[in-house]
Amino acid sequence: MVVSLAITALAQLVRMSRWQFWLCAKEPLLWSLHGTFFFIPLGLILLALHYAGFDVTASQAIHSFTVGSIGGLILAMISRVSLGHTGRKLQTMPGMGFAFMLMILAGLLRSPLAAFQIMSPYISLGLSFTFFILAYVIFLWRYIPILTKRRIDGRPG
Repeated sequence: MVVSLAITALAQLVRMSRWQFWLCAKEPLLWSLHGTFFFIPLGLILLALHYAGFDVTASQAIHSFTVGSIGGLILAMISRVSLGHTGRKLQTMPGMGFAFMLMILAGLLRSPLAAFQIMSPYISLGLSFTFFILAYVIFLWRYIPILTKRRIDGRPG
C-alpha cells in the first residue's frame, strides 16, 4: 500500500511538471487550478506516511483531497466557467487571486501543516476554516452580480 501510494504520488508530480505550471504564474485562473491540483499528490504522500506508521492521521491526508483539492478545484472551476457562461472574457475578477490564495492556505493549514504539527491544531483548524469560508465569500461577492444578470454578449443562456 505504501509503495503504491508513493509511486502514484510521484507519477502525479511528474505529470504536473509536464504541464509547465510555472508558465502560468501571472494568471490566477490558471495557477489556481495547478495549485489546488497539487493537493492530490500531497494527499497521497500523507496517506503513504500514515500507512508507513508515521504520526500522520488518515483524516489529515483525506483533508488534503477534500479541502485542498476538491474545495480548491471547485472554486477555481466555478470562477472560470462562470465567466465563460456569462459571455465574459476569461480574465480574473478583482479579489479572486486573493481568494485562490486563501483556499490554498486553507488546504495547507488543514493537511500538511496539521500533520506535521507546525502549530496548534485548534489554530490550524480555525484558520483553515476561516480561509476556506472567506474564499467562497469573496467568490459570491464578485460573482453574484454577474450570475444574476443576462449574458453580456447577448447570446441565450
